[in-house]
Amino acid sequence: ELARHRRDASCAVCHDRIDPIGFGLECFDAIGRRRETQAGQPLDTAGSLPGGRTFAGPAELRALLAADYRDEFVANLIRRLLAFALGRSLRVEDEGLVQTIQTQLEHDDFRADTLIAAIVLSDAFAVQGPSSTEPATTFTGARANAE
Repeated sequence: ELARHRRDASCAVCHDRIDPIGFGLECFDAIGRRRETQAGQPLDTAGSLPGGRTFAGPAELRALLAADYRDEFVANLIRRLLAFALGRSLRVEDEGLVQTIQTQLEHDDFRADTLIAAIVLSDAFAVQGPSSTEPATTFTGARANAE
């Protein structure tokens, strides 16, 4: 199946970028359970990052991401979780909240509970802002009024 995606130019545009990273996660099935084989064959979890740095398995992938892409990874995680929590796409005015949450995470050793608390205690979450097609409005003291 992967070979077909790489041969088809319309598929290869994305697969050439995502497959080398994804190979490092092949040892997890669709629901995150660890596995050593697929269809009776041992899994090859070697992969590479853009720029050519290679890794063998999820532990080495994690170490490379933590060393070289930590800030980008954390900011993207915050943006994705925040957008999900708000039920809308993020806007330029949300970037300050993303940066604030990232600073909180850095000071609290990147704890997941810190990330979740920062999102659910934010004014943006409390007021669930206007849709992305409406102009943004500033809500002062929204948290105090919501309690």
